[in-house]
Amino acid sequence: MQKILTQLLIMFCIFGANAQNCSSFSARFSVADSAGSAAKFYDSSAVSMNAMNMSYTIKWGDGATQTFATKPPFPLTHYYAQSGVYNVCYKITGYLSPNFCSDSVCKTVSICGNWQLAFISSLNPSACNNCNGTVYLSGLKPSTIYYLKGYVKNNSLINTTLTLQTNTSGNLAITGLCSGVYTHFKLASSTMPNACFYYFNPTSPIVLSYQGNSAMSLNLTKTNPNGGPNGSMNANATGGNPSYSYKWNTGATTKSIGNLTTGFYCVTVTDSCGQVKTACDSLIDQNICSGTPPQLTVLGNDSICVGQALNIRVPKQWNTGFAYLWQMSFDSTSWTNAPNGSADSLVGNFLTSGCRYFRCKVMCTNSGFFSYSVVKKVCVKTCSNPNACSGTPPKLTIFGTDSICPTQPINLYVTRPNQTGLYYAWEMSFDSINWNLISVAGPDSLTGNYFTSGCAYFRYKLICANGNQFTYSTIKKMYENVIIRIHAQELHLN
Repeated sequence: MQKILTQLLIMFCIFGANAQNCSSFSARFSVADSAGSAAKFYDSSAVSMNAMNMSYTIKWGDGATQTFATKPPFPLTHYYAQSGVYNVCYKITGYLSPNFCSDSVCKTVSICGNWQLAFISSLNPSACNNCNGTVYLSGLKPSTIYYLKGYVKNNSLINTTLTLQTNTSGNLAITGLCSGVYTHFKLASSTMPNACFYYFNPTSPIVLSYQGNSAMSLNLTKTNPNGGPNGSMNANATGGNPSYSYKWNTGATTKSIGNLTTGFYCVTVTDSCGQVKTACDSLIDQNICSGTPPQLTVLGNDSICVGQALNIRVPKQWNTGFAYLWQMSFDSTSWTNAPNGSADSLVGNFLTSGCRYFRCKVMCTNSGFFSYSVVKKVCVKTCSNPNACSGTPPKLTIFGTDSICPTQPINLYVTRPNQTGLYYAWEMSFDSINWNLISVAGPDSLTGNYFTSGCAYFRYKLICANGNQFTYSTIKKMYENVIIRIHAQELHLN
């Protein structure tokens, strides 16, 4: 017994010598942030190192409680099932000889809820001046009251205090809307109308308009300028609810605009009930080169005979405001200007053997911009006759009558170019689709009995031996007449 009392006395002396009060217990923590349905807390509490039997308790304010035997692993994040204002309390307890100590602190946190709004559909007003249009949104808390604080209509902010309620699926109908273009909605939670706001910005504007008996349509008619500011645009609106108002990107507010040059023009038309249509088109002055000219294609043969002059060109695009500069190269990398190459064609003896590359630099003198044509490669070839056919031969016309009498032979002919190296082929068809070769035909004419009734089609194929390029002539359709004899007179019926 004496021994036990002695030990207790020793323990009392030890703790008594280091006795502290509870002032070293200080529970402190702070809210880092609260976003959506969550709040995050940090701890900065001060606790004596001599404290024993510690306990840390957090009451989140929504009925949830957490207790730790050691200091909690801050920061702590807590998720709330409902939006609202919560009082979160943090309590620290422990034994600090000779006292049992505790301290607590509470913080208020506002939880708005993690709701993501989305556009479902809209309902247009039922009459021209009625404000009974509706916009349907989803993604809110089901069966909850919200306040519409405002919206942006036709680029103007409109404040309101409309009370709305979501259905059991969390969808919300914003009613009482007039015709217009809506780009922003602001909603407030009924639990915290001054703390929690929800903003909805549709990916594209929501247009509400009274459609009337028909939807409005819009098209543009135009006259391109011709060498000066004399182009015009005309807006043609139909349907909807006349009268119409007009707003062009030039600032004009009339149905038609004139004195226009090359450019891009748009008009927005609004009918009397707010239905809106926009149309755009470009005007191009084909007679004045402006801006950056298009890339042209060089026309002409890809090969010439030894001693034959080069003859290439680019298609003429305008009447004024442009300039040409022809250039040539042996490797398509290093270019030099061709002599006298300042027109839309280049003619002359620029190569005697091998190949050479040509391009045309087209410049718009009105703008200073230019572009290079597609590069043309021309090679010299050995020809038995400088006048031999090369490239694609011309398209010929078949001459002769369009009808013949029964048993009468046909007599068709073409006028061929005065060149060598040309081959030919006469062909015949009864439907102008399936063609058969006439092997006994002559080079320039076709004579013989090839059909006895009805009609037939004939064409002439002209072939250049150099490269085997060819063209077909125009198609000749021939009929056979019916002859009726009356009193020794013949009547020819076509």
